[in-house]
Amino acid sequence: MLKWLLFAGIGKVLIYFWKKFPLPAKIEKINNIKQLHECDMCSGFWIYTTLAFLMSVNLLELWFGFGYIVMLSEIITGCVTSYVVHLLSVGFSEQHLNVTVI
Repeated sequence: MLKWLLFAGIGKVLIYFWKKFPLPAKIEKINNIKQLHECDMCSGFWIYTTLAFLMSVNLLELWFGFGYIVMLSEIITGCVTSYVVHLLSVGFSEQHLNVTVI
């Protein structure tokens, strides 16, 4: 569990720096890359998936006891961690329980 918390913290710092610095002009011309750069969950998916490869973090094995599935384990780890960290950042009530009264 401590390894996953360290993994999530490092990833959040990388997401912060990814969003803080502007994209190079050549890369910014690629279609939809600017939306990826501004979205927490989108950039979080790629950052956490890459970190899962580098740090050997596997949520399927860590939390559920499943074995290692090549590439799928890292992708699922990136998806789940990106969503959980996004919820913690924005707040669960703001994301899911916000009621708009007209």
